[in-house]
Amino acid sequence: MQVSTVGVSESVFRPGVLVPDVSRASPAAEAGLRRGDVILKVQDLEATASRSTIPRVVQYIMCAPPLLLHTAFSGTPDERSAYT
Repeated sequence: MQVSTVGVSESVFRPGVLVPDVSRASPAAEAGLRRGDVILKVQDLEATASRSTIPRVVQYIMCAPPLLLHTAFSGTPDERSAYT
């Protein structure tokens, strides 16, 4: 069986960074982050809809503790403080 596509594939980026998993006893877990949360903002850094968002947010989190995270879970906005 052969499968092919016609046209050009396109990546669509949405604002935020999806949290795929949270380790137990980690700073993220202590802050209340859960699998499926979407980080929308870290302090004053907006998680924009672009390819460079994930590395920027990760770098910011690693270099700037403690943090105020603006998240959403199932579309409900929330704020959480995290110490990395």
